Amino acid sequence: MKSPRSLSPSVVSVSMLATFAAVVVAGLFIAGSPAWSAGEMQLVIAVNSVHNIVFDAVAHSINLVFGPTFALVVTASTVVVVTVLARSWVAAVRVLVLIAIPWAVTDLVKVIAGRARPDSSLLSYPTGVEPVTFSYPSGHTAFAAAWVLALVVVLSGWRFRGVVVAGALVVMILTGWSRVYLGAHYPTDVLASLLLAPVLTFGVAFLMARMPLFAPARDVPAVAQQPGSGR
Repeated sequence: MKSPRSLSPSVVSVSMLATFAAVVVAGLFIAGSPAWSAGEMQLVIAVNSVHNIVFDAVAHSINLVFGPTFALVVTASTVVVVTVLARSWVAAVRVLVLIAIPWAVTDLVKVIAGRARPDSSLLSYPTGVEPVTFSYPSGHTAFAAAWVLALVVVLSGWRFRGVVVAGALVVMILTGWSRVYLGAHYPTDVLASLLLAPVLTFGVAFLMARMPLFAPARDVPAVAQQPGSGR
């Protein structure tokens, strides 16, 4: 297996395009198969049926924080914090790109696939969450994954990086679960985002790292280790 350093930009670019194409093809197939969605609906009902007030609070909080409107606030806040800590607009632009591209591509796939949302009337515990956009892939999950993985990339030199990685995995899993629990998405919607967003985030990070302007040395940890740096 090749190490990241031995990979070429062309290989990474092709891998990103192949993943995008695979997710689109899978989405078109699934959206055109009512029987597939009917089978997945049983899984949605099963997850929703394991219901309690704590699960409700967690799922609805995630629905709000990673929803389209509040996600803009989260992104803007992240950019501001990175700018202040890194003392560099370059690091801020880098994290913005790492969040924005997977999120935007996910919305593009939604339009292409055109999969209808799960039927909330079939849920044992209706949640009141009824998005009007298409279902595949999950936008909340894609944004959450892109956001936390962008932080993993930017904090790659931090000595507590393991904590960040663990936290990222927890956020991604909880977000995916919450979308199914609320009846807003089918499981494959979530899985598609959990595949597409990481590939795009790390792929874009790899390509940007090879641009002199966006070298990893300009990230938060590198600057934090050099308090006197004005970069």
